[in-house]
Amino acid sequence: MEDLTPDEAAVVLREILAGIRPLVPVDARRVWAMTAFGPVGVFADGWRCVFHAEDGSLDRLESIRAPDGREGHWTRWFTAGHDNPLLLLDEGERQELEIRLRECR
Repeated sequence: MEDLTPDEAAVVLREILAGIRPLVPVDARRVWAMTAFGPVGVFADGWRCVFHAEDGSLDRLESIRAPDGREGHWTRWFTAGHDNPLLLLDEGERQELEIRLRECR
């Protein structure tokens, strides 16, 4: 099965921002608002996204899995010389995504 590209992942992130894909925490005990470092998983309308917090801020999209099973991973994107999907969003979009993650409980 083919990997998800950073561009495809960025489309999903923009759909989250547009309200098309509401966020639900994977684990209610590990939510963004209570995480300073490390991974936080969310479901977004059938998609599973894992974001990485660094010093209390959104650092990167660690991984994403589509409902059909295709996946994208930060390490694969990095080693292939691709940008993290968060870098394909503008600053305002990244800030809004962080707000959505903080509100996801």
